[in-house]
Formats: sequence, structure tokens, C-alpha cells
Amino acid sequence: MKLSGMTILASAFLLSGCGGGGSLGKSVGNVSPDYIVVDLHTGTSTVLAELPAMSGDMVATKMVFRRIDSAVAKSGSLSGQPNTETDEQPVQTVAVPEYFIAVSELTQSQWKTIAGGEPWLDAAFLSSYFPGDEAPAVAINRADIYDAINGWNAGRTNLNFRLPTDVEWEHACRGGSTTLFSWGDDPSPDTGAQYAHVSRPVGVGSGAGSTSTMDKVASLEANAFGLYDMHGSVWEWTSTGLD
Repeated sequence: MKLSGMTILASAFLLSGCGGGGSLGKSVGNVSPDYIVVDLHTGTSTVLAELPAMSGDMVATKMVFRRIDSAVAKSGSLSGQPNTETDEQPVQTVAVPEYFIAVSELTQSQWKTIAGGEPWLDAAFLSSYFPGDEAPAVAINRADIYDAINGWNAGRTNLNFRLPTDVEWEHACRGGSTTLFSWGDDPSPDTGAQYAHVSRPVGVGSGAGSTSTMDKVASLEANAFGLYDMHGSVWEWTSTGLD
């Protein structure tokens, strides 16, 4: 079993930030990104040319979003590919408009700031497997998510939060690739562990998609879009289901 967490998408109407660039790695992607930092208390936002250090306020009382350029992308999986579900077939070509997506999964601290509480299903389980406020927020149901997002959005006109669609999330996860994983086709833990929190000796499931304990977000390599924890870690809620 993998618990569901969430990555938030921002709809921004005034923001047209500065361009930045870089190469595949921990700092930025390879596609001239723009970054938006949102203060979760005040709703004010700042446009940056480069990714700030993902620690402290950036994973607690603020959120960092990255612009994903519009694209024509592949969505879905071929029959026979590992872990393919029937609702992921067939592969389709889809137009994806520009959007901003959080560069990492929502942390427990960020959830507390947005929602004003801790709707954990089992506090003992959480503290055992997801220790620390910088670990992903998990065990959140859809109703809680929409209540928190709608509450945060209320009265804000320049920027709103929402869940990404499954197509938006998959496009962000792939990071422009057409391979099984954003880093290629190799599912081995030695390769996957550079980018994903993969299975540990005592764990839940196995392979590049599950884990026994969870480290803080953004602690591994980013994909080519400059996004962290898109593989492995926890399942993600989207507006159209789970990914």
C-alpha cells in the first residue's frame, strides 16, 4: 500500500516571471524555468529566476511553483509495460496548456499552514513512517483537500490553488521523456534511488514506486523539469483520480 499525498497546482493570472535555465540536477531543469514562491499565510507571491533552497520556510510556510510550458505530450501506457493499469491505455497525444506546479509534494508543515489542522488517519503510523514536518503530507481524503484549497482560495483574485489533472501531473512527472521513468527505462533501485524514494529492506511494496519510511521532500535529484519526488514516494491525488 502507498498512502496518498498531494502536489498543488497554481493558477496565476498576473505572473509573468523572469526566465532562468540550467541542466538536469538538484537545482533547475533543462527548459528555462520560471519559479513562483507563494507565502501561504498572506497569499503574496514572488517571481524568481532560479529555484531557492528547498528548506526552512520554503517547505513550511511558503510553496515554490515551477512553470511548465504548454506542450503536445504523450499520456498513458502501452499494454504490457510494468505496472500498467487498464485505465491508462491506450497512449494518447494531448495538448497541455501552460501551468504552474509545486516543485515537490506538499509537506506536513505546509498542509498545517493551509488547512489549519492535522487530519491524519493514524498519528502513530504517521510518526513511524513519515517523521518530521518536511515529510509529505499523507492520509488526506479528497473532501479535506477541497475544503482546504477552497478555504485558502476564498477572497484571492490574483492566484488560486487547485489539484492538477492526471494529464498535467503525468506530463510533469515524465519531465519531457517518453521512457518508463523520467530518467529512462531502468527500474533498478540503484538507478531509481537517485531520483525516487524506492523500497527499503522493511517496506510496503517493492521496486521504484514504494518505500518503507519517507525522507523529507526534495532530498533527491530533480527530473528534467526541475521537479522532485515525482516517482516513488507516495501516491498523488489529482482532480481526476490518483496517480
